[in-house]
Amino acid sequence: MKRKILVLIGDNSLSYGKVCAQLLKNLNFNVILSSNDGLKIFETIKRREPDVVVLDYYTPHIDAVGIIKTAGYSSDKQPIYIVTSSYDHSYIKEEVLKLGAAEFKLVPFDLNSLCNDIVRLTKNVSPNQSKSSREAYLEVAITNEIRKIGIPAHLKGYYYIRESLAILAHHPDFINMVTKALYPEVAKKFGTTSIRVERSIRNAVDVVWHTGNKEILQEYFPNIRLPECKRPSNAEFLATLSDSIRIIVSSDEQIASDK
Repeated sequence: MKRKILVLIGDNSLSYGKVCAQLLKNLNFNVILSSNDGLKIFETIKRREPDVVVLDYYTPHIDAVGIIKTAGYSSDKQPIYIVTSSYDHSYIKEEVLKLGAAEFKLVPFDLNSLCNDIVRLTKNVSPNQSKSSREAYLEVAITNEIRKIGIPAHLKGYYYIRESLAILAHHPDFINMVTKALYPEVAKKFGTTSIRVERSIRNAVDVVWHTGNKEILQEYFPNIRLPECKRPSNAEFLATLSDSIRIIVSSDEQIASDK
């Protein structure tokens, strides 16, 4: 059966998000709702890979510009973005359209007009194929670990660490070749250089080491006395998180196989 186009609406209010969702479902779209929170919208984009994203320009924690940029760093195929705003400012419109948004809509607008835009923009779109359940679970496990340890999502190093951990899940031997294999692989994914990858990861580790929750850090690095000890190297940090993720995924797969 052909998969339906998946639309993510960054608003779950009764007056807007839920009404819009029902209108789109009547037009044979699949719809998921997220609260109007930039971090939650971004995580939903990563986890569900929607074909269309409708979001407001001003979202808490990460605005629409930040979401479009960071999603672009971490994935080759981008959704169609429709950005809304209650502020009629030419700069805002030019900024989001320059980043690749398909539409900019000024609030208030007719919801039927929004639905018509989505129908028009997806006319020649092939729905994204869902990831395997294992890949999807692995991505969730990685996200949970890097958020638990306290890496801020606004840092580039957050996305480089996420990608590094995904690569290490499939190529654990790369931990012994971070400079020659891991960094170049991450750099290729994001269209940057190995040096920038290394620096951004180092900066993220520094931030976590000096501002993170000491009790949680102690869970991951029990043999290091905090805060006196120097922070772990990038390789040590990635190896520790990678081992933790591998244990979590293997344990849950064993539980599933025993059922």
